[in-house]
Amino acid sequence: MVMVAVWVASALYSSPRFIWAGTITSNLSNGLTDTMCIMQRIKYDSQLFDMINFTVLYLVPLSVITVLYSLIAMTLWHSSHGPERHCRTNGNAGASNSK
Repeated sequence: MVMVAVWVASALYSSPRFIWAGTITSNLSNGLTDTMCIMQRIKYDSQLFDMINFTVLYLVPLSVITVLYSLIAMTLWHSSHGPERHCRTNGNAGASNSK
């Protein structure tokens, strides 16, 4: 079900590109024609669209990953009882070996 939701969200997010896309045809020197797909940036504010893409496709995932990895790191840090346990273990081991 999650995969279906991801595909639907992706299709909805990409749908403006299909609406704003157009084609141009140019004649080549060898007599053939070349048709290219282009974005018709006159129809929309391209700077705003690019900023939304940057935010949604880069900044949001980067923030989510940063927060989740920080939570994982803090959980692992607290599960080992922090540096005090490490220092006490190494300190006791060193003291018993020196006797």
